[in-house]
Amino acid sequence: MLKKLEDSVGRIENVCCDTEYRGKGLAKQLLDEVFSFAIQTLNLEKLQLGTYESLGRAINFYLKNGFVEKEELRDSTTHARYYEMILN
Repeated sequence: MLKKLEDSVGRIENVCCDTEYRGKGLAKQLLDEVFSFAIQTLNLEKLQLGTYESLGRAINFYLKNGFVEKEELRDSTTHARYYEMILN
């Protein structure tokens, strides 16, 4: 789920949630744990992730939680969007 790419950059990969658990705050709790681990254990400064533009709910979640779209990385052939967050 969390992969270290470089000394200060990590990528969140392969995140999914069964529909019966959506809307219960579990994704936010998981993301907070990932942030803590990324900062405290891996000493990361940035997190990146990718998703498909058809997953509007996921995109809204990422934006609401501090990620910004990196339009220069957008892939028009797969309709993938990429996001990044600077960790404090």
